[in-house]
Parts: sequence; C-alpha cells; structure tokens
Amino acid sequence: MGNGDGEYKQLSRDSKGVLVYIIQTRLKVVGYYEGECNGIFDKKTEEAIKSFQKDEKIPVTGSINMRDYIHLGLLE
Repeated sequence: MGNGDGEYKQLSRDSKGVLVYIIQTRLKVVGYYEGECNGIFDKKTEEAIKSFQKDEKIPVTGSINMRDYIHLGLLE
C-alpha cells in the first residue's frame, strides 16, 4: 500500500494527464486560463500559472508543485 506521496507530482511544460486537466479547469474557474481544458500543459497553461503565482505572491516558476496545489485550493 502506498502512502500517498507523489500523487500530486510536480508538473511543467509538456506534462500531460488528469492532474493537468484539473489544474486547467481550476485556473479557468478563477479567471486565469482561457484555453481548452485538454490535459496538456502547454504555453497557455504555463502563462496562466505564472499570472496566478504572481498574483498570489508566490515564486513565479510557471510549473506546479505542492505549494501551488494548496494555493489553487486543490489541497489543504
């Protein structure tokens, strides 16, 4: 049995999958992402994340890590 570590992995450009889709959807709901929620971490996704990070006053990396999941309200 796993301990849950790694379920919310770091994501960056060219990542693909359900977690990217969830992040795109969340960014769209809060007004940062206007592209298609397709589960592909592309330039539009990266730019949306950078804008979100800047507004949240957290390090602007353009990638997603545990801190970003928390700020997006996906984890507590």
